Amino acid sequence: MKTYIPVLIGVLLFSGTSKAQVGIAPAAVFINGRGVGSTTIMNTGTVAMEVGISFQFGYPDELPDGRLMMVYDDSVRKMKYALDGMIKAYPKSFTIPPGGKQVVRMQVRPTGATEPGVYFTRVKVSSQPQVAEIGENDPSEGLATQITMRFEQVVAAFYKSGSVNTGIEVTKLRSTFFENQFQLEYEFNRTGNAPFLGSMVTEVLKANDEVVLRYSRPVALYFDGCRKLGFQLGDKKMESGTYSVRLSFTTERSDIDPAEIVAAHPYTFKESIVIH
Repeated sequence: MKTYIPVLIGVLLFSGTSKAQVGIAPAAVFINGRGVGSTTIMNTGTVAMEVGISFQFGYPDELPDGRLMMVYDDSVRKMKYALDGMIKAYPKSFTIPPGGKQVVRMQVRPTGATEPGVYFTRVKVSSQPQVAEIGENDPSEGLATQITMRFEQVVAAFYKSGSVNTGIEVTKLRSTFFENQFQLEYEFNRTGNAPFLGSMVTEVLKANDEVVLRYSRPVALYFDGCRKLGFQLGDKKMESGTYSVRLSFTTERSDIDPAEIVAAHPYTFKESIVIH
């Protein structure tokens, strides 16, 4: 079953508090050529946090209505690209005091021969306030039921094996315009043997190349697919006529070290559309 991206999943427990949570840096883990990588877990709350690390193969995709989701049930691609059976975390469970942090080191040991390409998984960081030992509560406070939140945060982990390359080719563009909404849908092929991590700029231009709409967003395109973009025009008016749509892709992300991204030549797709 396809599941929405779990950013903070709350599970009802008994006793404790619901105010604490953890931060994770960097935004993605890149395993180096020696099979080693790391991430830092930070306790930004005011109580000690119990933290657990696990791995699950998954990648982002879109629902037909354009909403982002995570795919966790693709067994065919899991067999080919998953890091799950090759990666371990040290430590995989620990407690962080308030304001403290813990470096988690990750080791990849390839199981047999691996084909050139990028292998990946999701690092799942679950955390909850430390449970008090029996007898630590003040009996004078009487019995009470409190709600504690267990948080689950997910970041990607990547491992490059051999020669890697990536790229994007847009194969089809569709546009819809109604009232003050403008929607684009594009189909694409991801070339090479690595996910395309980067940015995309969408522009709508008049016949004289004047830009009437411009939108920039980060992208993570793992496999061939389709994406939708919606624009609320507000007070802007687009008169009937012929326009051009220009999609520009680069392997640049403000949240990822350029040295870690599989680089590709910039790619631009441009096509005319007619608004009636």
